[in-house]
Amino acid sequence: GAAADSMCESWADPAPDEAAAVRELLERQDESAGFVPFPGLAPSRDLTRQVVTHWGRLQQDYDAAPHEEMTGAMTAALAYLDQQIKQDYERLTRNAFNTRADNLGEQQIQYLYMRSFFRDIPRSYGSQIAYDYYFNQTRLYWKQQPPALRAMIALILYRNGEAGVARQILQSLRRQAQQDETRGIFWDISPGDGESMSRVAWHALLMEAFWEIDANAAEVEQMSLWLLAQRRGTGWQAPESTFAAASVLLMTGKSWLQEREAREGEFSQLEVSDAHLSEQALETGSGLYYQSAWKPTADAVQSGSIVVRQAGESTVWGSLSLRSLEANGVSGSLPVSIERSFFLIPEGKGPLRRLEPPFRLRPGDRVKVQIRLRTDKTLYQVQLQTAEAATFTPEDERVGVHDTGNLAYYRLPGTAATYYFFERIPTGVYQIEYTLRAGQKGLFHQGYLRLSSLTAPERETRLPGETFRVED
Repeated sequence: GAAADSMCESWADPAPDEAAAVRELLERQDESAGFVPFPGLAPSRDLTRQVVTHWGRLQQDYDAAPHEEMTGAMTAALAYLDQQIKQDYERLTRNAFNTRADNLGEQQIQYLYMRSFFRDIPRSYGSQIAYDYYFNQTRLYWKQQPPALRAMIALILYRNGEAGVARQILQSLRRQAQQDETRGIFWDISPGDGESMSRVAWHALLMEAFWEIDANAAEVEQMSLWLLAQRRGTGWQAPESTFAAASVLLMTGKSWLQEREAREGEFSQLEVSDAHLSEQALETGSGLYYQSAWKPTADAVQSGSIVVRQAGESTVWGSLSLRSLEANGVSGSLPVSIERSFFLIPEGKGPLRRLEPPFRLRPGDRVKVQIRLRTDKTLYQVQLQTAEAATFTPEDERVGVHDTGNLAYYRLPGTAATYYFFERIPTGVYQIEYTLRAGQKGLFHQGYLRLSSLTAPERETRLPGETFRVED
């Protein structure tokens, strides 16, 4: 998806970086016309849909010039996705589901939204039957969907001539919206309300629906406040979020992110727990950036107040956080539990010996690490990061696809951490094992485990690290 996001506005004469991005993207398209996340893995329906959706947005919003190779690849990918929706419908009829009931899921809604960018490209006969069935389901069952998916349905219907129902959906979304002076208009979008995208991307889509269907500039401007408050540095947390947020801000017309000269008397001031930390005039052209760190008292942490004062017309955003190296215990918002166990591998024959804290090893000891993942809900496009202690060297440093029989993943070892990419983790319990060898003597920290969504990095589950002492 990141390669697709970097595509350029001018396809007629792409610059070297743009040509490289197109080449990298097309190399990920296999014989089925679906896109693979890493070489050796099966094509991903979600990734293919994301790529084609981004292409459709570039064509619609930025009037990108024709690019013959990309057009051919996207047309083939569109046929691949049409085939997937046909298979969804065939599963329903084959398994004797009640086709009059609500069978509308996020996968089908995302497909219809993607297809709304390509209304002029025909579908095959079988795909058309499936398309018509799920399109009719959006008319019947939009009330059962969470706000984010309801906004997507509103755009689907509006682009296909159902403006009346689309405006009914917007009215229902207005009733559910929250509003305050600093954050503007926003919605309480929980992790289960459309798990294929981040909260930032869903909010951007809600803005897109209100702008395209109603074009109420004042209302959309209020929604922009929440979106801008989520900005981190030069972008948002993930490429998907940054693409969605930047696109909708450009679409709505106001130059929120444009730098301008400071006006006389403008300043920004920060106070925490009655401690005056900073007051500084805005710099011409670049605005203001400051970072403060201090050691507050226990009372200040428990009951401290945070006050930010801004004089003038500028919109400012930033962050203030209370940090520690690691949280204690398992924490997270993904519906998965993580366990990690360590076993000492004997020099000769014999059983593994489970290690318990405090962990003590000798140089040369071999340790088997077992990671158990348990999930009660299928996860898509997630990444596991394991941070290893400096004394450990992995025995297997191969890069590539691994298949345990019931779980496939792409493994990428690094100097300080190893990454595992999973396109899909079905409901169940899974175990990943690898072997480390202790080398250097001393006290070392085996870092945390982090399982996170690639499209919504704020959704994650962490397991804290352990301390190992290596001595003779």
